[in-house]
Amino acid sequence: MAFFTRLFRPARASERRFSELVGPHIETMYRMAWHWTRNTHDAEDLVQDVLIRIVNRLDELEAADKPQPWLIRVLYYRYVDLYRRRQRSPVLPAEDCAEAGSAAEAESSVMDKPDRLALAAQLERALTSLSDDHRDVVLMHDLEGFTTAEIAVVFGISEGTIKSRLHRAREKLKGKLHGSF
Repeated sequence: MAFFTRLFRPARASERRFSELVGPHIETMYRMAWHWTRNTHDAEDLVQDVLIRIVNRLDELEAADKPQPWLIRVLYYRYVDLYRRRQRSPVLPAEDCAEAGSAAEAESSVMDKPDRLALAAQLERALTSLSDDHRDVVLMHDLEGFTTAEIAVVFGISEGTIKSRLHRAREKLKGKLHGSF
């Protein structure tokens, strides 16, 4: 019995290590995956795929100055890989509009439900009108709370480029949402 206890102790220690390193970031990973895929099932599959891939890369994760940008970068690159693969064999995307509306409903507000839903739909349309580069930066910075330096690490570009994209994206959003707020 002691042999099995000794044998499985490292597995439990590595599970604990995995949970400590990755656990606090899973919700953020899911939200980013959902923003990219616009589909609950695809987002869950994407996060699960990345989690499986990083199990053997915990040393790299531990060595990273900030684990969250490292995880999001791995998630982003995996998303791009899957997106390219789907482009070669297209499948009609399943829109999951109910989830976008439910996020707006969860927010407490003085507006009644129809106004909140209309505003959420208008914001969603404005965000989807942005280029992928601009939308990703706005979502990561303004919604998920990443710093411009962290976003630069995720995308492998300079912080100045991130700041420029963030500024341009906000200007475009202001133009599209003028008078809505």
